[in-house]
Amino acid sequence: MSQKAEYRYRLRFSKSPEDSFEDGFKKSRNILKEIFLKNLPLAEQNGKGKFSFGPALPRNYFSECEYADVWLNVRPNKEEFEKFFSSLPEGFSFMSYKSIPLFFPPVEAVDSIEEYDLYPLSDISEFKKVFEKNLSLSPLEITIEKDSKIRKEDLSFWLYRAVWQSSGAVKVFIKRIKGRSIRPEAVIDRLTDSRVELSKVIKKNIYWIDSAGNLNEI
Repeated sequence: MSQKAEYRYRLRFSKSPEDSFEDGFKKSRNILKEIFLKNLPLAEQNGKGKFSFGPALPRNYFSECEYADVWLNVRPNKEEFEKFFSSLPEGFSFMSYKSIPLFFPPVEAVDSIEEYDLYPLSDISEFKKVFEKNLSLSPLEITIEKDSKIRKEDLSFWLYRAVWQSSGAVKVFIKRIKGRSIRPEAVIDRLTDSRVELSKVIKKNIYWIDSAGNLNEI
């Protein structure tokens, strides 16, 4: 018996914070998983549909880059992909898709750069000079507390770039390293040497860095 052809696609979704979902206890990945199993012509492995997700995202973030890789038995066109995801639950939007090689590394396996936009709850322009000064420092020590444990890190190791935007928001590009993490809230607090209350955090995109040092969309 001949093996069915397989085609691999990388899907991109946006989502609102999970606490804003009507069914708030349901994780975003479970929602997408149900839709994949119901709507997509998935290729199978050991009797199960083949798909994988990108890195997990905290519940309280907006996101414009929820990635998932799916292996399909057919090559859908743009209209068919849009039809597959025409009835996503409130809080989700289908943004784009692209074909990728079958054995391309998954999103979560690649050391990469994550882009965030941080929106302060109030004006923080008084901290701009401190922000610019701290950006020039290396090393720049940061204290991180997680699970009641405290560790010290060099922020310049994690921070690829940070930009103070004219809108008052701060854009940060943070290195994502498997098995380790640093929250964007901690980054803006350290760069301004203050505790910044945020109205919104948006994860904008994920990139990998080529040999020339350029950012490329995952």
